[in-house]
Amino acid sequence: MGNHIKNYQHWLCSNISEYDATLSIPCDVVTKIGNDRPEIFPHQDFEHTFVKDYYDGISEAEAKKRVQEMIKKIS
Repeated sequence: MGNHIKNYQHWLCSNISEYDATLSIPCDVVTKIGNDRPEIFPHQDFEHTFVKDYYDGISEAEAKKRVQEMIKKIS
């Protein structure tokens, strides 16, 4: 079990379908005590729609639209 908190600089290595070009968004990865999942925070000063939405949120209507699109894909 991990017994310390550590902060690493890294890059997002996943494509997020609702956003263009999400690979290589700079992020901080913060580990937690007890081997819990780390928290990932995109750098707030990086210009990207995903980063803006991460910090500012999206509307309820946009969230519902995205959920409906996901449901269609798995149906």
